[in-house]
Amino acid sequence: MAKMDNIKELLPQREPFLFADAILTAEIGLISAVKSYGGDFVFAQCTADGQKYVPSAIIIESLVQCGGAGIKKIGLGGGVFVLASIDKVRIRGFAELPATVDMQIRTIKAAGKILRQTGEARCGGKFILSARWNCLFLPKNAFVR
Repeated sequence: MAKMDNIKELLPQREPFLFADAILTAEIGLISAVKSYGGDFVFAQCTADGQKYVPSAIIIESLVQCGGAGIKKIGLGGGVFVLASIDKVRIRGFAELPATVDMQIRTIKAAGKILRQTGEARCGGKFILSARWNCLFLPKNAFVR
């Protein structure tokens, strides 16, 4: 699958806090994205038997980042997205390292200063988690004094 753009052109996050590799498709109704985590992922957690996995909070952040990048790719979001809330989280599995997480994000609302999205993550075709979140659009100069 080909990348649509360099993800760093769409997001302000940088390593080690950049949790998106590529936006595969970006349309008003659906954004598809991917993130690969290597066996040496710095934020990995371990099970009692030593198996490393990606924490669910990181996968949720990955969904949010991909949702924002997709909206910017579509051309709907100028400025900066600020995460306001997360709800309706369902966790059903884990992404054991190394892992590639496929994400599908749906935009519920993108109007005014509000962005509401929902998304789900899969690893190896298996459902891992889903969540819904709200972001606010802020002007690019909102953090400049």
